[in-house]
Order: sequence, then structure tokens, then C-alpha cells
Amino acid sequence: MNETSTTVDIDATLLILALSVAFATAVAVTPAAWRSMRSADDIHSLNRWARTVAASLSATAIALTSTPLGEWVERTAGVSNLAMLLSHLCGIGCCVSLRVPLVSWTYPRDGWAAALRLRFAAGVAVAVAASTVFFTVNRPGVEFVNAYAHDPGVAAYLLIVDAYWAVVGARIARDCVPLAIENFRAGHRGIAAGQGFMALGGAASMLWGSTEGLFVAVTQIAGEAWSVVAQDTASSICAGLFAIGLFGGVAISSALAGSSRR
Repeated sequence: MNETSTTVDIDATLLILALSVAFATAVAVTPAAWRSMRSADDIHSLNRWARTVAASLSATAIALTSTPLGEWVERTAGVSNLAMLLSHLCGIGCCVSLRVPLVSWTYPRDGWAAALRLRFAAGVAVAVAASTVFFTVNRPGVEFVNAYAHDPGVAAYLLIVDAYWAVVGARIARDCVPLAIENFRAGHRGIAAGQGFMALGGAASMLWGSTEGLFVAVTQIAGEAWSVVAQDTASSICAGLFAIGLFGGVAISSALAGSSRR
């Protein structure tokens, strides 16, 4: 087996594991979300639904990257590259949803509404910008992947989504690290571990977006960056670790937090 096929096998295995973790998390947290509808505690209900939506959108985003499903979507809609756009939009929605509980964990109650509006507005702005660029430059023979980073339209699209992955990942890691430390010191070791996993997932997203964005920028400026295979491998691994870390952490935290404020 050559190096390329080995890399593909590793990437595929990691993404399958990420899909499994995201799907299992969605299944695990959905019953609590339904039960919370009868609760008078609106913020806990919102948090539980946000986790369910985030895990479901993450699983959908990963599934859309698979060749059979992606090809079926594009064939049915008659739009090339549509699966990539939908995968990225699901990823943006996942990040927005996941930041809902983080706001309630890290902001005072009187600041929740403003913080949530800001995060929702940022997600919508990125989704609209990416969609606008996509439908403006999309054409047969072009793919929205690193191999086409020399194309100005593809580069603009990738830089938009890569910047979002990098910034949101950094913010998630920044929020979760002090939370994990706080819970560890308070003796909530399981919850701390879950939030530590979420921080690692955020760091993987930051690394994914920053390295891929740098690859695209260097390609545009210099005409050629480092190996596309190396960057695709790094992006796939970081994307897989992003989902595994975040939703493994969500599942652990949700299972152990119980009725606590976290």
C-alpha cells in the first residue's frame, strides 16, 4: 500500500469515527431536550436543544462529504459542488448552536441575549457571504477544495469559511479551558474532562482553519504553496478531531452535569 492510499484510509477512518461520535451524541442528548420542554428553566431547555442541533448538523456535514451522498445531492439538485456548500453551512450552524451553552456558562445572565445575537449574526453573515461567493463563481470543472486554491473565486470562498473555523475554534477553546480548570478544582472531574475535550476540539478547528487559510493565501500570492495532499490530510484530520473532541466532550459533560448549571 502506497503513502497516498494509507493517508486516505486514515482520513476515512477518522471521519467515520467523527460521524459516529456526532450521531451518537445527537441520539444521546435528544431525549433530555424533549424532556426539558416541560421545564420552566428556559435556559437549560435552550442549551439542551442547542446541543442536539449542533450534533445533528455536525453529523450531516460529515455525511455530506462522503462521495455517494454528495454525488446524490448534486445529481438530484442539478448543482455541482452543492454538497460542499451544504456541508459548510451545516458546519456553521453547528458552531452557532454549540456556542449557545457556552454563552450561558461564561457570561452573566444579563449579557446572554446580546452575546447570542452577536454569535447568530456572525454565523448568518458568514453563511450569506460564502453562499453569495459560491453561486457567483460556481461552474462545471471547478471544485471548492484546496487543489483549486489557485482559482480566485474558490480562494475567496475557502478563505471565508476557513477564517470562521479558525476564529470560532479559538473562541471555543478559550471558553472551555477556564471552565475545565474551574470544574476540576471544584471536584467535578468528569465535567472538567468533557470541557477539556471540547477545548481540544476547538483547538483542532482553529488549526484546521488557520493552516488551510494560510495554504490558500500563499497559493494566491506566490502561485504555489506546500503539498495539496499534505494540506488535505491535515484538514481532514483536524476536521475529524474537531467533531470527536467537541461532541465527545458534549456527551461527557451532558451525561455528568445532570441538573447542575453546566
